[in-house]
Amino acid sequence: TKAYTWVVRACPTAVRSIWSASSNTKSRKQLERFTSTLITPRLISAEISAATAHLQQNLAQQEGERTLRYNRRLRQLTVGFVSGEMSVDLVLYFPEHYPLQPVTAAETPEIAGVPKRRTMNWLLSTVRTLKTSSLSAALTVWYDNLRLFSSSLEDCPICFSVVHPQHRSLPKTACPTCKHKFHAECIFKSVRPVRHTHERQAPRHALTTHLCPSVFSVL
Repeated sequence: TKAYTWVVRACPTAVRSIWSASSNTKSRKQLERFTSTLITPRLISAEISAATAHLQQNLAQQEGERTLRYNRRLRQLTVGFVSGEMSVDLVLYFPEHYPLQPVTAAETPEIAGVPKRRTMNWLLSTVRTLKTSSLSAALTVWYDNLRLFSSSLEDCPICFSVVHPQHRSLPKTACPTCKHKFHAECIFKSVRPVRHTHERQAPRHALTTHLCPSVFSVL
């Protein structure tokens, strides 16, 4: 049990992929029962405790009030944020066989003064982080996007977030054509070689985006 708990906490995406790809129905059902009975309740409790401690230690000095409210019966986590006139609750649901199944979010919350598209971008970035990292990391992405909205910073068109989910950086590299700004980390993950018309010239690394047909050099 300890070994399995460690594996699902350290590599939830890998475990989820192996489980979903298994064609042995009996083994899948056995793992589901074992996980939901012995792993899921403990893991959810540990994740929420870690997230609460993270908020208190690392985000307490930042602007805004942050709250976490968990309904054990529904496996529902309500993530609250209040700052000035902004008040928003993000509702997350832990599945019965967590982490074999990923955490899901309720419909995009309505936030006064924030365009629906931006809220959807922040939610998408948060859910992506939930699938590959910890609850603490995902909530940091959500809270930072809310907090930085008033600073007039753009969402990165690649990861859909103001704050990079892993590196906590801001989008600063601008496309010379469409003028949208990107995280440097997102750019370097998305580059592809673009060959010069002259055969003797070495390929350069460049990036194209879905926002415009421009190709601009990044290396």
